[in-house]
This record gives sequence, C-alpha cells and structure tokens, in this order.
Amino acid sequence: MITNQTVLVHKNQKIGIEITPTSRRVYEVNRDGVRVRIGAGSGASREVWSFEPPDDPVGWTEDIRTVIRLSKGTATP
Repeated sequence: MITNQTVLVHKNQKIGIEITPTSRRVYEVNRDGVRVRIGAGSGASREVWSFEPPDDPVGWTEDIRTVIRLSKGTATP
C-alpha cells in the first residue's frame, strides 16, 4: 500500500516494512524490470522486500521514493 506519506509492505497480515515521515531507518528502492525492491536498514539488520506491482512499476518506484524522501532516515537513490 502506498499513500502520500506511507509505504506499507505486508505478507500474511504481518507488517514487513512501514515507511512514514517519522521512520528513521535507511531506505532505498530499485526496480528490475517489473519487480520493485525496497531495502531497509544496513549491515546485518538490512532487510529487502520485493514484489511485482499490479501496474506501472516505474510509477510505484517513484511514489515509494517520494515517501522515503519524507522520512527522517537517510534516503539513498
């Protein structure tokens, strides 16, 4: 789910990654064809979640980057 200020990645009703303006982790998002990958954290605590959006992977990637820029964590390209 993506809104103007939130990215929420979940699986089986459990939250995997939630990015909001108050988030402090380091985030990055990349696209590989139709697959979108979101990285959170660094080092041993780093998590990567990937998915194929139902439509417009380029738009999803840009929308996620917009939310990452609003967070208090360090956004990487």
